[in-house]
Amino acid sequence: MVVTKMPAAKPEKTEYLKARVDDGIKSDFEEICRSLSIKPAEQLRELVLAFIAKEEKQLGERVQIRISRPEGYMHGAWRAEIKLRKPEECPYPAVFPLPKLERRMIRCDPEYHAAWFDAVTQLHEPAGVLNGGIWRGDCYSNGIAESDNPTPLEEVEKALRKNIEMVLEYLR
Repeated sequence: MVVTKMPAAKPEKTEYLKARVDDGIKSDFEEICRSLSIKPAEQLRELVLAFIAKEEKQLGERVQIRISRPEGYMHGAWRAEIKLRKPEECPYPAVFPLPKLERRMIRCDPEYHAAWFDAVTQLHEPAGVLNGGIWRGDCYSNGIAESDNPTPLEEVEKALRKNIEMVLEYLR
């Protein structure tokens, strides 16, 4: 597969975090920063970023996928909705290959449909596109009763996540 990298958008730093400390702690922190030629605000930002990187698992999955059967959907038909935890991570529409799974068929809603050129097969394949960090479509049990399907929905979710994360890595 060939994916072209796009420049990542840099988020604006417009928000402030505040912490109440006593005068001694504030004075010590500022003195240490001065002795290291570091701006206190930059040091605080680095501490916050290191904390987030260490504890990011607390935020949940980077790619959030919900597969459900809404009212009115037939047996074997499922609604799939994907949302990026951080939509700003993907500021442009991002095309991802739809997974090919045994006895499963995945179809995109029209506004989330695209084509993916598979460099191995030299063919254009159906694909999804994340728009604003969102994708929606349906998943069907293809030609077999849902209860007999060899590909459980957990595998569908795992395959979708893998393909989206692959594309997100190229966009970094």
